[in-house]
Amino acid sequence: MSTLHIISSIEACDQLQFVSHHDTILLCNDGCYGQTRISSGDANVVMLQTCASARGIVPEAGVKLISDKDWVELTITMNNSITW
Repeated sequence: MSTLHIISSIEACDQLQFVSHHDTILLCNDGCYGQTRISSGDANVVMLQTCASARGIVPEAGVKLISDKDWVELTITMNNSITW
């Protein structure tokens, strides 16, 4: 089972737990600032392009930028989503 973990604040980056290798972590809003705080294990980590651009953030190695359309696709294809 796969879960989309939507991280929208820096504080949520520190609270993230129980992430499996089937999961995807989406950094958006101020969650983009916490990309170095994420311990993803084998999970896929992505960042919303519009949020990164608005904040002048360049993603770290291993973090992929995605569009708003890609975000919608993720919510459709994942079994669950949790907003932290």
